Amino acid sequence: MAISAVILGKRLQKARLKKGYTQEYVAEKIDLSVPHLSRIERGRKTVYLDKLACWCDILDVPIEEILTGALLPENPSYNRQFGEIASGCSEETIASMLDICRQIADIEKKAKALPLQDKGGAAP
Repeated sequence: MAISAVILGKRLQKARLKKGYTQEYVAEKIDLSVPHLSRIERGRKTVYLDKLACWCDILDVPIEEILTGALLPENPSYNRQFGEIASGCSEETIASMLDICRQIADIEKKAKALPLQDKGGAAP
């Protein structure tokens, strides 16, 4: 399965922004020019595996997460099941499936954060 340069670039950019790092900071650490790094993040250039590994180390993100977009639980049974479900799907479809999973998780987290209603069903 081919990896989309655009999707890979977006994942790298998102991880960089999450850390609060500038393009200049990351480019200097991995020995790339800022314009080259920018083109990678926009999906207009590919990145060599050694640079990608270094980039992931700096961002403190597993390379598997950047390559696959998967934030899988550390349960081997779940990992196998998710792998079977995604097998044969395009990169775009897998990205959509992961987005849906994240949305479901966000809904659950928000529901847990809501104030409890009294047993009569009326809001406080």
